[in-house]
Amino acid sequence: MIEGFPSWGFETEYTFSEGGSHDIQLTTTTDQGCVFTTIIPINVNYSAEVEIDYDGVCAGDLTSFDLTVDDLQAGGAISYLWDFGDLTNSFDAEPVHFFTEPGNYDLVVEVVTANGCTTVVEDDFTLFDLPEITFEFGLTCTGIPVEWSADVEANGGDVISWQWTLDGESLSSEPNGELLFDVSSDHLWSLTAATTNECVSSSDTLIMITDSPTPIIEYGPTFGSAPLEVLFAGESDANTFAWQFGDGNESEGAFTSHIYQEDGVYSGSLTATDELGCYGSSDFSIQVADPQIDLVLELLTMEEGIVSCVVINESNVTVSDLKMSWKLSDDAPISEIWDITLTSGESAGYSFTAIPNPQQSAIPFLCADVQMLDEYTDINPDNNKQCVALALENSIVVSPPFPNPAHDQMELTILVKQSQEIEIEVVSVDGRTAFWSDQVQLNSGYNSLQLDVGFLRSGYYLLHIHSENFSETHSFLRWNSP
Repeated sequence: MIEGFPSWGFETEYTFSEGGSHDIQLTTTTDQGCVFTTIIPINVNYSAEVEIDYDGVCAGDLTSFDLTVDDLQAGGAISYLWDFGDLTNSFDAEPVHFFTEPGNYDLVVEVVTANGCTTVVEDDFTLFDLPEITFEFGLTCTGIPVEWSADVEANGGDVISWQWTLDGESLSSEPNGELLFDVSSDHLWSLTAATTNECVSSSDTLIMITDSPTPIIEYGPTFGSAPLEVLFAGESDANTFAWQFGDGNESEGAFTSHIYQEDGVYSGSLTATDELGCYGSSDFSIQVADPQIDLVLELLTMEEGIVSCVVINESNVTVSDLKMSWKLSDDAPISEIWDITLTSGESAGYSFTAIPNPQQSAIPFLCADVQMLDEYTDINPDNNKQCVALALENSIVVSPPFPNPAHDQMELTILVKQSQEIEIEVVSVDGRTAFWSDQVQLNSGYNSLQLDVGFLRSGYYLLHIHSENFSETHSFLRWNSP
C-alpha cells in the first residue's frame, strides 16, 4: 500500500505526487495463509516545477525563451536541454532562437536539479506569419474623391489597428477612407497593421494622382423662343463626351445639337472621360422664353483715371458678351467687349481698360452705356446709359441745343453740381413768350431734356434757362421740313 493506493505483485512502480518521507506498507501472504506486514520507510526527492514563457511569436522575430523554475527543495537546477521542434537544441537557461519558417512547433525542455531529478515540460509553440497587406485604390484623379483601403490577411489572428500615413504625415486609423486632391502629384501611402497575435507589418505604395479632364463648352444661342435649336461643342483631351441637356435628353460626342421644345430654364452638363477613367464636368444653362432684354448701367465713376461702373441684368434671360462704351464729353466713344455671363437679376462691376483725359474736353462730363451684341433690342434703353459730371466751375453748365436747326424735337444737355430745379422759357425774336415750362427737376450730374418744338412757327427763337442763381440764353432755328 503506497499513499493509500494498493498494488499487487513482486515488483511495482509508483509516481509520488510530492517529495519527502513516505511509508510503504508491504503485506505478504504465504501458501499456508500466513500474513506478514512490513513498513518500509522511503525518502522521495523533490522535482523542480517548471513553466515556459516566451516573447517573439511573429515571423522574423528572435524568440526569447524564459523558464520559471521552483527548485528550492530540489537543490537548484544544474542543467537545461531545449528541443525547439525544428531539429535544433540549446543548453542555455534562457535561450534566444530564430525560427526560419512560421508554423507549429513541439517545444520540449528538460531541467535537471542537484538532487538528480529531471523535469520534462512540453509546449505547443506557434510562430505566426506577418500580416499580408494588399492596397486597393479607386480612381486616382483630381476632383474625384480617391477611395483607399487595404486587404490585410491576419494569418492566425484578427487585425486590431490600422495606421495610415500619406507622404510621412499621419492620415487615418480607419481601415478605409477617401481623400480629394485638387492638383496632380505623386503621393506615398503607407499602412502599418497590427493583429491580435501581436504581429505588425508595414507596407507602402506610390500612387500617381492624374488630372481629370475639364471640358470647355461652346454653345449658342443661350436663349431664345421655343422651339430653340442650340449647337454644342466640347473641347478636352478626353476620349468620350456625354451631354445632359437638362430636359431628360442626352447625347454623346464632342459636337452635337439639341432642340428645346418648351419654355423654361434648362441646366445641362458635359462630362468628359479619359482613357484612365478620370472624368470632369462643366455646366451650361439654356433659357427658352421670349427674351425681354433690360440692361441697367449705374454707379459710373472715374477715379485716378479708371472708369468703372456696375451693370445689372434686369432681363428675364441670361445675357453674355456685352458691348461696353464710354466717352468723355463730346469726344468719340470708345467701345470694348466684356466677356461676362449674367443671369437674370445678377450684377457685376466693370472697369474700362482705356484711360480718359479730362483736360482735353471743353465740357467735363463722362458717359457710358451697355448694349447686347446680338440682334435683341433693349426694352428700356434709357437705363442703359449713365453720365456724370467730372468737374464744374459753375453750378450749372448748359450745352448748346441739338439739333439746331430743329424740326420736332430738340435735346438740351445740362450738367449740375447739385440737384435743383430750373425753368425753361422760349421767346421769339420780337420778344413774345412762346413757351414757359413748370419747374424742371435736375439730378446731380448729367441731365438730358427733350424739348418739343414742333408747335412753333418757323423762325429764330431764344432759349432762356433760369434758376435761383443762374441764367443763360441760347438761340435756335425752328424750321418746317419741305
